[in-house]
Amino acid sequence: MNKRKSAVELLKREIEDVTAFLVGKGLVDDQNAVARRSGVNGFVLLEAGYWADAPRMQEKIPYGELYDRLKGSRAYDMKFLDGALVQFRFMFKDADTLAKSELRFLPSPILTTFQEDPELYLHDELYGDVIDARAVTVPLRFDYDDSADVVKDVLHPVSHLTLGQYPHCRIAATSAVTPYQFVEFLLRSFYRGKATLPTDGMPSARTLMPQTITEGERALLHISLPCT
Repeated sequence: MNKRKSAVELLKREIEDVTAFLVGKGLVDDQNAVARRSGVNGFVLLEAGYWADAPRMQEKIPYGELYDRLKGSRAYDMKFLDGALVQFRFMFKDADTLAKSELRFLPSPILTTFQEDPELYLHDELYGDVIDARAVTVPLRFDYDDSADVVKDVLHPVSHLTLGQYPHCRIAATSAVTPYQFVEFLLRSFYRGKATLPTDGMPSARTLMPQTITEGERALLHISLPCT
């Protein structure tokens, strides 16, 4: 009988799966490998090595400065061809119990690569929306934190989506977000063509996370995810 894999291992494999898929598709041109690490108080971390010194999206600095610092120090798990950065971080109480997670998408505030080499994108339908002059750079992140001193029904959901740099923007989500769900969301939202989806051939999800949304949060507009 096959031994059941822990949540840490399943999420690590998902990150490896989606990274290999995006590199193979030619959408990602640089990446850092995640590893399982030991944290304080017995916590288990799943993260790349840059996190110890990486600036946080919550810092009160202009977005362009934040982006430049992250890109300059290679503080990302994946860098898309258009300069967008993706970050993953998971913290577990044990190998199966998630305590915190952060999944971030930081688009380039200036499409330098496009400006230097327009032909790279102009005839590529996939990047049509990204280079459209009407498009606005909007960083986003999905956060999860079940700490008793943090969670407040409706005001601070366990799992939530934050758009832009608005410090109190917390749109409730039904559960923590997995790497597969996050990357699929990004591809479907920002990298699709008029009649094509870059998710074709994407590896299957390996796990779902437990539901955490409250009835009060469910009664409001929220993000619905497949969950257990």
